[in-house]
Amino acid sequence: MVTSYETRQAAIRQIEDAREGLVEALDSLKLNFLNIRQGAELPRATRPIEALQPIQALAQARLDYLDAVLDYNPSQFRLKRAIGQQP
Repeated sequence: MVTSYETRQAAIRQIEDAREGLVEALDSLKLNFLNIRQGAELPRATRPIEALQPIQALAQARLDYLDAVLDYNPSQFRLKRAIGQQP
């Protein structure tokens, strides 16, 4: 039962970390798009190609979040079984 609880707690932390990564990736992408719009005429402005990295980071953050949620579900199931509840 203790192992099931610890696994579930680790999955919860993983979800929280993934959620933070998702928020950071979204913020980065928004800032890059803002720089592109504001600096279209400036020589050192962010170019559209430079927005590719935040787009890729956002895609990875979404996958990490999905993986974290998918890892949580079985751990929750195992914990409920360990304490004798109906899943």
